[in-house]
Amino acid sequence: MNTSIKSEQLTNERDIPPLAYCIEEAATALGVGRTLVYRMISEGLLTRVKIGKRSLIAVSELDAF
Repeated sequence: MNTSIKSEQLTNERDIPPLAYCIEEAATALGVGRTLVYRMISEGLLTRVKIGKRSLIAVSELDAF
């Protein structure tokens, strides 16, 4: 079995836009701080998805906001 990864595959994977951002990335995208993002989540302005211990916010949520 060939398990080597070609450089073209790595390049293609990096070109895929993210579907969700962590809290810090979402804050940067919105131009606000993490605390405000958490407040927006608690007030129902943004919806987060928990995957394990990670909190993610879908790009579509940020686009809708």
